[in-house]
Amino acid sequence: MKYVLDACVAVASVLNTEKHHEACRRRMDRVLAQRDEVVVPSLFVTEVIASCARQGHADRGHRLIARLVSVLDIRAISRTFAIRAAATASNARLKGGDAIYAHLAKTLRVALVTYDEELLAQRECKTTRP
Repeated sequence: MKYVLDACVAVASVLNTEKHHEACRRRMDRVLAQRDEVVVPSLFVTEVIASCARQGHADRGHRLIARLVSVLDIRAISRTFAIRAAATASNARLKGGDAIYAHLAKTLRVALVTYDEELLAQRECKTTRP
């Protein structure tokens, strides 16, 4: 299955204090086993490490990204993409980073896997939980 993966899923998979830890860990096991075709914006790498670091676990973020870089399709954000993602942000009233994930999923016509309630509620792209 092909989809866009929100960074919050990756973060929750390595932090057992996160509410959705078990579901996210199972999803990431599928990703790491290459059972799914996963696309992420280049922002994903920074978001995962930064979020883990802010919670005192930078080492977990770095280890996860080191394992993921060879299995993820990481897409650079072009000027045109950024402008279109800004329109998505405006239309759906999303935060900037969330709009990038939503716009990528919309552009690729695939689901966005997330547990972020704002993203799950928006109508710019199809979403699903981990």
